[in-house]
Amino acid sequence: MEKRAMMRGPREAGKAKALKAIDGIANVAAIFLAFLLGPYLYDWTIGWAQNFVASNYGYGLQGIVSFGWGCLCGAVVYYVAQASVAVLITMVFGSIIVRFL
Repeated sequence: MEKRAMMRGPREAGKAKALKAIDGIANVAAIFLAFLLGPYLYDWTIGWAQNFVASNYGYGLQGIVSFGWGCLCGAVVYYVAQASVAVLITMVFGSIIVRFL
């Protein structure tokens, strides 16, 4: 029974390769979008973040907040883009496969 569970047919192997390919495309697209859109998100929100920290935690933390907020903006754009691209690719290819089957 254990051997049977460990052995995979060509269909399961093909699914695994397809899922790895989708993950790879989603990662590359997410890096690209984080590079392009991260600075815009940072520019739109850094003033608010620095004012929030200054009013709640005091002055003198603007440098730390600027660096941390930049990292956070890049991470937010990356993960949102990764999830969105993976879902989009899955939906597009799924609809194409369903249409032709």
